Formats: sequence, C-alpha cells, structure tokens
Amino acid sequence: MRLVRLPAADALIRRVDTGERLAPSRLVGECRTRVWGLDRSLRMRPTLISNATSAGVQQSTRVLLASGRIALVTLDQQVRVLTGPAPTVNLSVGEAIAVSRHVPEPLQPTEWPSDHLILLAHLLGDGCVARDPIYYCSADEANLEVVEKAARSFGVDTRRSPGRGVTYVHFPMVEHATWGRTNPLYDWLRDLDVYGKVAHNKQVPAAIHQLHNADTALFLRHLWATDGSVTIPKAGQPRIYYATTSRRLADDVQAMLLRLDIGARLSAAPVRDASRHKQGWMVRVSGRADQLQFVIRIGVHGARERHCRAAFAALSGLRGNPNVDVIPREVWDYTRDVMAAKRVTSRELARRLEMSYCGSTLYKAGVSQRRLARVAEALDDDWLRDLATAQIRWDRVTRIEPAGEIEVCELELADADNLFVNDVLTLAG
Repeated sequence: MRLVRLPAADALIRRVDTGERLAPSRLVGECRTRVWGLDRSLRMRPTLISNATSAGVQQSTRVLLASGRIALVTLDQQVRVLTGPAPTVNLSVGEAIAVSRHVPEPLQPTEWPSDHLILLAHLLGDGCVARDPIYYCSADEANLEVVEKAARSFGVDTRRSPGRGVTYVHFPMVEHATWGRTNPLYDWLRDLDVYGKVAHNKQVPAAIHQLHNADTALFLRHLWATDGSVTIPKAGQPRIYYATTSRRLADDVQAMLLRLDIGARLSAAPVRDASRHKQGWMVRVSGRADQLQFVIRIGVHGARERHCRAAFAALSGLRGNPNVDVIPREVWDYTRDVMAAKRVTSRELARRLEMSYCGSTLYKAGVSQRRLARVAEALDDDWLRDLATAQIRWDRVTRIEPAGEIEVCELELADADNLFVNDVLTLAG
C-alpha cells in the first residue's frame, strides 16, 4: 500500500471507467476507484485508489511548466524526472518532469446526440449565455446554419438579426412561456452549469470529458470554428491555436486534445490595455506531428475547413522539428554508460545508426523518441526502448513559487505507486 497526499480541490485526476476529471476531495468516503497511472514500462495503466481521507492542511508549492500546466503540489509530493523519483522540494527551474502524452478513451464512455455537442461547442465559443436572452453570433454562414439546425432539435425556434460584421441568432420558445413551461434550451444549459457564465468564467461541462474519442473530436471541431484559428503563413509552418479569456476553458481544451494524442501549449496572450481587457489565453498546437493529428482527426467546421486542407498540404511537405517533444539530454549519460559496458565507441554507434560521425555533438541536446528507438536497437537496451515508446512527454519547469497552506487529501494506492494529477505524473512517497 502506497500513500500520496494531494491538494483536495486544486488537483484533477481522471477516472478510468468514465473519463471524468475529479478532485481528490470527491473520493473521500469512496473506495476502489481506478484512475490513470504509469507502469514500469512507461505505459498508461489503471491505478486503484483503495481509500481517500482528509489529511488537514499542508504547505504547498506552485510549479509552472513550459506547456502552460500548473501543478499545485504538497512539499512531500514526488514527481518523475528522467533519473527517477524527485521530491518537489528538490525541483529546479529547467528540470524536465513527466506528463501525459496521451489519455485513453474511457472504458464506459457516455454518448451525446451530435446536435447537442455541436450546439454546446458553438455557444461556449461565440454564444452569450450569461443572461436572458441568450444568443449566438457568427459571420460564417455554415456555422449559423448548423447552430440553427442543432437548436431546433431542442424544440425551440431560431431568429436571426443583423449585427456589425456578424449575424445574431436568438432562440425563442415555439410556444409562449407559462407557469411550469420554460425554454428547454435554457433548462439544458442550466443543468450543465453553463447558463449564467460570462466569457472569462466559461468551462467545458464535466460530462464532455466522458465522451468517446470520436465525439470529443466532433466537439473540438466545432469549438475551433468559434475562437480557433488555422492559418498558413507565406513561409514557415502553419499556426493552429484556440483563444479564450477563460483560463479554465483553455485548460479543458488542452486536456481534451490529449485524448486525441495531440500535445498543446497554453500561454497568456498579450494584453494591450489591462484596464479595459481581460487576460486572454491561447492553446497552441505546434510541431508537425501534433498539427497533422489535429487537421486529420479534428479539423474546423465551416469556412476555415479550407485552411485545414491547406495546412495538411503544407505539413506534408515539411520535415518535423523535435525541439519541443524530446527526451532530456541527460539520457545520453545513461547511453554512454551502456556504450562503455558494451565497448561501443561513438564512431561505432554512428555507423550502426547509419549517420555521419559528429563527435560529441550528438550528446549535447535532447533526443526524439524516433531517434532514441534507433539508439535502443543499436545498443539492444530495454530501458532505452521503454523511453522511446513511453506514453509520457517531458515538460520543463519554468517557475517555482510558494503557494501557502492548502487542504489536502491522502490517497491509498493499492496496486501501483503513481498516478497522473493534472496530467503530471505524481509518485507516492
């Protein structure tokens, strides 16, 4: 039995059965819940939480990562670095820790009608759901039409009105509201805890994280049709991002992309006048492999779909640059030890890799999984093979700061010693 202490509220772990992202406080009093962790071969595996209890108050630290993730951790919590477990108190800026590369589909996913997914995505992006009457606005006729069609499946009418550069869509009831009869679309949004949320407080309802992968892709396809962008510069690589004033919505988008094997970085957008404008956030999909996954598996509904086709054509002619998605250069320290034990020189390794000998240059930077797989085969080493196929990425620490006292929960892990918390691999003490 291994124990791990986590923030009671400011941590999210994913259930294996439903895909729900829940706080540890939700598990207090509930036993035998399976969440996602990692096995010894660095592959995703179910981890059984056999018990959860409140554990009082502890000092905490906030760890900010290059991907934009924020990990709020207790001082006795451990994370995974390349060489093994590392207490968070020993972390330093620039160090790389393990985070999720991919999140498996739930074992018991929920199903939604397509119209519901489509309408929710558009209303979260370009809808005003903060007050009555709610409305949607867009300049894209394809988006307007799909929203109107989806809304009518709720038994409401739709009415357009012109705006400055956009068209507004309102959703009146077919019949007049009377005592006991309310707008079914509004009722649905209330049940999802979406109605009443202003733009910077919007978030994806918990139920959306429990969908099939195909429905997750459909939802993101229509969400990207609102505040998402796919652009093709005259020179260089395509730019793919989603912009929002809600940090929580940006976190949700980043987490949902992992379901489709797509890594993304979340960052604050520049604000010209902080007194007049809310802080914005951008979820960027970069790197050839992740961008190809996006345009193939998700795309964008409406007029911007043609940009996805152009992006696919552009990416097909580019070579990938693995500067971001790399295994830390410290892996070469282990590799040189293996070479020494097996009496393989650097020149011989280069020959086995069918590459030009470049002295020590090879060992000065991180390495992609594809290249490490070749090194693993050249040296016949199982640990390097595991790293080359690991279902994790390595995320650099950019800032560490004290976060004060927080309520914590203690989780008992019955059959493993780790789990993913906010998609960061966390180890039991």
